[in-house]
Amino acid sequence: MTLKSMTGFGRAVIKSAELSVTVELSSVNRKQLDVHISVPKKFAALESRVQATVKNYLARGAITGSVDIEEKRAGNSGVICIDEAAADAAVRAIRKTAARLGLRDDLTAQTLIALPDVIRRIDPKQDTQKIWLILDRALRKALSNLVKMRHSEGTALGKDIARRLRNLSQLLERIEKRASGAAQRYAQVLKRRLKDMGIPFGDQNQRLAREIVLFAERVDISEEITRLQSHFAQAGKLLVSNKPVGRTLEFLGQEIYREINTIGSKANDASISGNVIRFKTELDAFREQIQNVE
Repeated sequence: MTLKSMTGFGRAVIKSAELSVTVELSSVNRKQLDVHISVPKKFAALESRVQATVKNYLARGAITGSVDIEEKRAGNSGVICIDEAAADAAVRAIRKTAARLGLRDDLTAQTLIALPDVIRRIDPKQDTQKIWLILDRALRKALSNLVKMRHSEGTALGKDIARRLRNLSQLLERIEKRASGAAQRYAQVLKRRLKDMGIPFGDQNQRLAREIVLFAERVDISEEITRLQSHFAQAGKLLVSNKPVGRTLEFLGQEIYREINTIGSKANDASISGNVIRFKTELDAFREQIQNVE
């Protein structure tokens, strides 16, 4: 089986002389592809690249994750800058207020350090492309691990879906076999009722023949059976496809449900009705499982 589940987890760490990048990703079911990966604010310019890379690996699912970038600032931790104008304005305001309140002027350098916006650190210019090369490696490795887990989950999922398809096919065979003699059984019922009522009839009775023909047309489910068999064949091919097939399987599940509903409404037979109920129960499980397929 080559199905992929939409549930998975992937993690990767890539280190260089200057950086350590950690990427963690997880995915769950979602009809569309929905990506939410947090990137440190100072590297926000790389977020669009992260999104684009994820979309190259995945087609469906809610993807959440985080990117952690640790910089190793050996001997180059940035420049300390003192905003002298801000410091002068703050000192004047503090001294003016202290004098008005009769407080002692005990300002120190430590006081200046504690004032907001007086001391700032200017980081050296980041080489975005250099950082992206490391981040890209970590991201692709995490995505590969995520996809590997989704493949593993998908293998088990595909086996279960295939088993349920076989069960549905067997139930359809029972329905088809029972439906093939519906008109004959109805004719026997009519003849028995006519006999019980003492109404004469013969094999050439035209009214009886017309009634049997009309009944046979009403309960004919051959077209529905043919369409269901076609849907089963298509689903079987999708289970071994290398492409994302979840949406197509969901569509087939809807169509199968529509056809079996029609069969149930046409059925005039307790055995067929019972098999339709069993069919719907198995179909519900089938449709629930394909919600997990990418």
